[in-house]
Amino acid sequence: MYTYEPLLANEAGVFDFDRTGNAEGRDGVAENLDVPEYTLLEKAHALSGNLDGWDVLYPQLQQLDLRREARRLDVPVYLVDGSHEVPGRLALTREWHAALAAPRKEHVVLDGAGHRSLFQRPGPVTDLLTRVLTETRGPGV
Repeated sequence: MYTYEPLLANEAGVFDFDRTGNAEGRDGVAENLDVPEYTLLEKAHALSGNLDGWDVLYPQLQQLDLRREARRLDVPVYLVDGSHEVPGRLALTREWHAALAAPRKEHVVLDGAGHRSLFQRPGPVTDLLTRVLTETRGPGV
């Protein structure tokens, strides 16, 4: 129904959920660019990178069905979603996760997050990444 760009332009309406206690407010992606860590040039590059993703990367991925093309992976797999992700995406991820063969796999669904869990719930994502590092660290590392 939506193409990706208009969906993100109206993200607060599409992903309408209570962001109380959420690190990202209703301004969504715009807030991610307005951080003190980025110089003006880095902000421009981040924005152009997003545009390249929409125009170049996403069209290449639209026909990719991981349920068929990646049924087995020989590495640990950790999938992260927000509980307010688009229901169709969340259902497909759950389906792929259930069928996937991997040495270790986990699907984490973060409460209070939508499509961009990393920005919306940075604390739980940092905790997860710290745990993943511990669980996947090789001997002597």
